[in-house]
Amino acid sequence: MKGGEVMTQFEGKIIIVNGYNLSERFGFNSYTIKNTSDKIFGANRSLETESSLFGETYLVNLKNDTITLDIELAKVDKYGNTAKISDNDLDELARVLFKNKECELQVDGLNYYGVFINGTSWRNGANHGFVCLQYQLILPYAYSRIYVAKKHIITDKVIEITNKSNAEDYTFLDIEIIQRGNTPIKIHNMTTNESIVVNDLITNQEVVIKSATKEIYDPNNINKNMFGNIVYKKNFLRLRYGTNRLRVEGNCIVQFSYQAKMYLK
Repeated sequence: MKGGEVMTQFEGKIIIVNGYNLSERFGFNSYTIKNTSDKIFGANRSLETESSLFGETYLVNLKNDTITLDIELAKVDKYGNTAKISDNDLDELARVLFKNKECELQVDGLNYYGVFINGTSWRNGANHGFVCLQYQLILPYAYSRIYVAKKHIITDKVIEITNKSNAEDYTFLDIEIIQRGNTPIKIHNMTTNESIVVNDLITNQEVVIKSATKEIYDPNNINKNMFGNIVYKKNFLRLRYGTNRLRVEGNCIVQFSYQAKMYLK
């Protein structure tokens, strides 16, 4: 499959666009109307290779190409029969879909981020018909919902978090801490053997840690430099695929959150 090639996606699924349920709000459901019923599975990639002096070919770069999804809609009534599509239906649908900014799709518990790049419509003499859309992903993945685990820690506790991402070996954690005591807060992922320690927090002080970008800040005083308060090794905390056991030591309220990258299916 070449970059930009389209295939039918989301047949029979409930599609939510920027919070609007297309079926409940407008009566449009997803069907395969005129294109193949094949769906994009996994990724859409291309290889860059070079040949050595000895004639061997080796991989230089693995590139994720653009993915464009073909979405086809027909209007139906509550009994599943085709219904008339009015000019107002098309106006309202266009108003929701064709924003001049990123458009979020929710389908089957996964989030997609992209833009509707074009569309066509067809109606017969009775105003029955369909709408065909092309949705280009900004990143070549779907994303899980945001998983959140919030715990009150008195001295220490082990928390299990399951990372279901099938698109990356590791997923970074976001961490929010409210200090309740006067001792350092230590978080150790026993599965990856990665750990961080946050020192010199005063009682009731809040801290946000963004592991992917290695940021640490107090949300009530974002201009304060807090990088000196944290001790870590090579990486901030990450989740390996599967179940991770995190040990938290200290007196605090801690919240872990993450959003997993998922291949298309």
